Amino acid sequence: MTATLSIEARTLVTEAVERMLAGYDDETGLVLWGAERKPALRETLYTALGLLILGRDPGRAARMVDAVLDLQLLAPGEIWHGCFRHRPDEPRPSTGGAFLWKAVISPISHGSAFRPGTPGPFPQSP
Repeated sequence: MTATLSIEARTLVTEAVERMLAGYDDETGLVLWGAERKPALRETLYTALGLLILGRDPGRAARMVDAVLDLQLLAPGEIWHGCFRHRPDEPRPSTGGAFLWKAVISPISHGSAFRPGTPGPFPQSP
């Protein structure tokens, strides 16, 4: 089953998928992207979604999603458990010291600076 798209939308998705597939690596199941042609997880998932929207090669789309899911960071008890790196060659986060990021408001966008733990426009984490 394919999505119902306007001619313009179908053209855009088709061109994007074709461009991404030019970097597809059949060995890893990932799209190689950027000037260095490194495996890129987000781009791989975009390509898989495009294939499914177009009703093309669902087997390859499934292999691409599986390849990305195989790279999920699994570390029960760590705050980053279940996350993904942007690229498979990025280092794993350190264990036992990671902390949840809090919003820090930019003085440029809000006129004054806020430091973690000081009152600001967002509720503080417990």
